[in-house]
Order: sequence, then C-alpha cells, then structure tokens
Amino acid sequence: MFRILELDSRRSASPTQVGEGFATWEDALAAIKRHLKRFKVSGRNPEGSYWWTRDADGLRKCWISEHQDAAPEAVGAEVAHGGQPALARDSSK
Repeated sequence: MFRILELDSRRSASPTQVGEGFATWEDALAAIKRHLKRFKVSGRNPEGSYWWTRDADGLRKCWISEHQDAAPEAVGAEVAHGGQPALARDSSK
C-alpha cells in the first residue's frame, strides 16, 4: 500500500496523509500529481518520489510512502523517524 504524505511548514509538526491509500505506485503517483496541481512546484528529486513547493504559506513537502504492515516506511528514506523523505523507490516491490 502506498500513501501520499505532506509536511506543511505552517500547519503540521508531523506529516499528514493526503487522500486514501493506493494499491500501486502508479496510482499514488497519479494522485500526487493531481494534488500538486494546486501549487507551483519548486522542485523534485530525480526519481520523482518527492516534491516541494514554496508559496505564501511557506514550504510544503509531498512524497510517496510505502505502508507495510503496521509500520509506515518512506520509499527509500526514514520519514517515520523524522528523516528526509524518499530518494528512490524499491522497484522489487
């Protein structure tokens, strides 16, 4: 299961989930692109799993996270432990 997580510098101390969970990476990717159309995207990582925007509300970060069992785990990173999100997606899953 994949989730879209967002960290808003003004409103959230921890990431919040955007929408529902998604069965595939491709579904989550399509959903995050729809979500990001509301903002002017400032940049993204080369793998396309992490985006950031700057607007009047400050810095906003969005990424795709893989949720396995009861422990959420960022795709390629340590978001659940306060680290920076997603550098790469594990294509073996």
